[in-house]
Parts: sequence; C-alpha cells; structure tokens
Amino acid sequence: MSDTFGGALRQLRLSQGKTLRQFCKEHGFNPGNWSRYERDRIPPPAEGVVWTWLIRFGVEEDSEGWYHITDLANVARSQMPYDLMSDAELVPKLPVLFGALRLDRDKLVDLAEIIRSA
Repeated sequence: MSDTFGGALRQLRLSQGKTLRQFCKEHGFNPGNWSRYERDRIPPPAEGVVWTWLIRFGVEEDSEGWYHITDLANVARSQMPYDLMSDAELVPKLPVLFGALRLDRDKLVDLAEIIRSA
C-alpha cells in the first residue's frame, strides 16, 4: 500500500490496467491535473470529492481501501477524518490520544510498523 494520497491514486489506476490517458478519458479528468495528484504536486480535493471518486472507481465504502485513501488525503490536507470528528463521544478523548502520541516518537514509529505488518 502506498504511503501518500497520490501514490494510492496511482495504484488504484494501475490496478484497473489503465494508462493515465485512458483513465482520464474514461472518467473525464484532465491528464495534467490527475498526474499532479498522483505525484503529490497538488493537495487532495475536499473529502466529498475524494468519496465521489472512490465510489466511481469501485472502491467499497467503509472498506480498508476506502479508509486508507481517505486517511491519506486527510493527512495531506492536515485534517482529521470526518467520521472521527463527527463522533461526539470520541472527540473529547482525542487530546489524550494526541498527548500519548507525542510522548515517545520512537515507540510510535515502532507501533506503526507493527500495525502495517499485521
């Protein structure tokens, strides 16, 4: 799995066996702009646009792929995921999580690697 939004878009396109131009023609995108997204040269569009794209490309809503790509887009935009921010019970607990994440960067990196390999 890619670790950037653009890389994830590129993998999604390639998984469909499409060249950049084929893909853009099929979906009505400008190849120059799409290329910029794939190379992370421009920030991801608004979350609703990303959701529309994923539906259009056949990514199942609430699947691992869905969350992976939307989370990468949110990270690239320095935003929290909408589904988390709309959870009234979770939001007040987020500062505790953020504080824990800041305690030991090396342990956080190790934890991320363990999660990725699982």
